[in-house]
Amino acid sequence: LGTRRRLHHGIALAGRRRMLSQRMAKAWLAVGQDVESSRAEKILFDSMSLFDRQFVKLKAFAPNAEIKSTYSTLESVWSDYKAALVGASPALNTTPQLIKLDSKVLALAHQGTVQLEKYSGQSVSKLVNLAGRQRMLSQRMAKYYLSNRWGALIPEQVGELNKAREEFQKALIVLEQAPEA
Repeated sequence: LGTRRRLHHGIALAGRRRMLSQRMAKAWLAVGQDVESSRAEKILFDSMSLFDRQFVKLKAFAPNAEIKSTYSTLESVWSDYKAALVGASPALNTTPQLIKLDSKVLALAHQGTVQLEKYSGQSVSKLVNLAGRQRMLSQRMAKYYLSNRWGALIPEQVGELNKAREEFQKALIVLEQAPEA
């Protein structure tokens, strides 16, 4: 692959950490509520495996010390999140802690993705990042829906759900109107 394509692939790979952080929480919540639990378990474990496999590639790809540092921090937080996902059966009383951990993973994954986008210096990289963010937002909305369904949604998460909806709709317009699209 050419340098430009490698960077875009790296941005997409980095952005996938964001989506997977939300998909895993969504699947964990579904298992806890017995919503298609065998399918949700498969999604959870497949997503964890994919996160691990691709994270190895992403860390090796990191083109500078700043991005490497972000991924080093993410690796530690990912370890805590992974332990929470499989350490015990999903339960309503442990949901707030899990949501805090998925938010930390999400924030660091987003930071790394934005760093790669800036490193690339290409305008199309912003669109690659934005499209990847759409995947995360769809999973985030579903996660908050399941959290609400279980009675675990706290007031500030309602605001986050509404924010995710708005961001998703605005990004669709940007992607549709982009000349590169």
